[in-house]
Amino acid sequence: MPPKKLSEKAKAKKEARKKAKEKEIASANLIKSCYGINYMDSFKTMQNYKKNGLDITLSVYPVDQLSPEDFMWAFNLVKDNFKQYYEQTWGWSSTEKKKEMKEKDALYLVARNAEGKPKGFAHFRFSAEKQKDAEVLYLYEMVLEEDIRGKGLGRHLVLLLELMALRYKMKYLIMNIFRADMRAVNFFRNHLRYTLDDLSPSVQLGIEGESEGYEIYSKCFVKPAPKK
Repeated sequence: MPPKKLSEKAKAKKEARKKAKEKEIASANLIKSCYGINYMDSFKTMQNYKKNGLDITLSVYPVDQLSPEDFMWAFNLVKDNFKQYYEQTWGWSSTEKKKEMKEKDALYLVARNAEGKPKGFAHFRFSAEKQKDAEVLYLYEMVLEEDIRGKGLGRHLVLLLELMALRYKMKYLIMNIFRADMRAVNFFRNHLRYTLDDLSPSVQLGIEGESEGYEIYSKCFVKPAPKK
């Protein structure tokens, strides 16, 4: 008996599954290609920041190449600056935060002064976000020590991350920002023109989402598809 021919509907479903799988594989390969790179080789003009009295050199470290001393400095900087917001939102656990900061895909953009002392950092990763159906550069946290704030370095770090996102074909730069952290909200929303992401609690849930204590902000690097 000859095999049954697939209906047009079944054929379409099979083709859709095939395309989805191919897209998933391509996305995973793209993210994989973003690791194991000497990132600053492509951004030498951004590596030094010598403005407003600062003399800063930038380097990117995979977490397994970050020294224990630098890791603890970064963790303590996060704890000192964000613990209060975590306690208001998700709760704070030093153990869990260290575990997150040590996850294998974590990358650290570290700003050092002329003496080699770390003065600020950005923890970021490249990832495929299924809910957005897009590859993104995810900024987990960015913190500068108090004495170097307000001198343009934060903007410089974000610009460098945006350039990385573009170079490595990420569609978005995305981050969580605590609603109570008005300094960060003002910096990213008003100065750098980041907008609420479609996945942000207040966008998804309206007024109810405002009780979540955080929002998701993003910047898109691809043009929207033309409306049909």
